[in-house]
Amino acid sequence: MVSHIAKARAAAEELKGLLVCNSIEETTKRIDKLLMIPSMNSLVTRLLRVPTTTKDDAIAVENSAMVASRGRGRSGRDKTANISSSDIPSNERTEYQEFLRLKSNNHAQSSASP
Repeated sequence: MVSHIAKARAAAEELKGLLVCNSIEETTKRIDKLLMIPSMNSLVTRLLRVPTTTKDDAIAVENSAMVASRGRGRSGRDKTANISSSDIPSNERTEYQEFLRLKSNNHAQSSASP
């Protein structure tokens, strides 16, 4: 309980500091630093992956969401999010894992030889 009160007091002091700013530009810079807003490039290219769940022993379902934006900044344009789900048979997944393993072994051998 004491830690919650201390956090609330610290937040109130920070807010008081924001209200005492001389200009709007200075205030917006402080708010941006406080919220640690990521760049638009990182938001557009961010791909969120949900852990794989299995329906049966033979079929794995992989969910993903692509987060993208339309427009720039605070223009009020809508943001889009595309969500997809795909059924990938597990034998294809193991073949792909074997391919990746073979590729890494070949890379390790080529980098080890002079």
